[in-house]
Amino acid sequence: MKRLWCLTLLLVVSTVLISGQAFAQTGNAQILQLKNAIELFSTGRFSEAALLLSDIYLAAQAVDIKSDALYWLGLTQMALEKYDEALKYFELYLSNYPGMYRIPEVIYQMGRCAYFKKDYEKAIQYLTMYLTRYPEGEFAGNSIFWYAETLFDAGKYKEAEALYNVVITKYPSSTKAEASKYKLIIIGLKYREEELLKLLRWSHEEALKTIDEFQRREKMYEQAIAAYQRQLTGQLPQTSSTSQSELLATITNLNKQIEDLTKQLALKDNELKTLQARAQAQSTSVTGQPAATSATYTNLAKLLALKEQVLLLMEFYLQKMIELQGAKK
Repeated sequence: MKRLWCLTLLLVVSTVLISGQAFAQTGNAQILQLKNAIELFSTGRFSEAALLLSDIYLAAQAVDIKSDALYWLGLTQMALEKYDEALKYFELYLSNYPGMYRIPEVIYQMGRCAYFKKDYEKAIQYLTMYLTRYPEGEFAGNSIFWYAETLFDAGKYKEAEALYNVVITKYPSSTKAEASKYKLIIIGLKYREEELLKLLRWSHEEALKTIDEFQRREKMYEQAIAAYQRQLTGQLPQTSSTSQSELLATITNLNKQIEDLTKQLALKDNELKTLQARAQAQSTSVTGQPAATSATYTNLAKLLALKEQVLLLMEFYLQKMIELQGAKK
């Protein structure tokens, strides 16, 4: 009986040892697979890495291998820009392995992932969670940077500017310190763009007022010329043939000059309309090219000044025609 019991015990021990060796071999094989998957990830072969990691996660029994496979699956999906899938894996990690050492980074990556999918509310939620739990953590500076990015994208430049400055001053060794400096430069340009936009709108309104005034004066001069020409036509029969010839020659000459001036005005009007359209486009959408905007309004001012000179010349010739008619009477 004693001998039978010893044989049974020996069989059980042998079975356990064999199972343990098989389990160890399986674990070693999965560790090797996990290393291969990470290598694929590091070389940019994300789709291949994702397939291998999925197999490892489904087959693994050891918690450390299974959790690591899940973590790398999340990173792989982020690299593939499949942010919904990535968040699913990270959330699964957070709920299933709350005590694992990767939890801080998983929370941080969840904040980044939500930002990339433009779910800013959830991004702020996860980034705040990280900063609350790990205010001095490895990714604290980076978390503040991504928080600032959500504010920047929302157009809240003042708030974003304050957070970028926190990254630079409190976390100068952060990988996002240089990026924060760059974003502060961009914010400075944004402020300048806003001021330029205000100036463009004001300049455009002033240009429109000036153009309207010139068009009103031009119309008035044209009406005066037409009325005076009708008057001259009615008075021609009352003059002598010599006077009539001289007056007709003078009128012909003046009309030719007026016609030339009118053509010039038409050309300038076309140029003004082109500049006006360009100014309108620039007043509704800042191009980021202040020099081009300044040149546009410089040309516009020159053309308006030239048009005014032409209109004054027309007025001068009209007055001369009136004086000439008075002298003929």
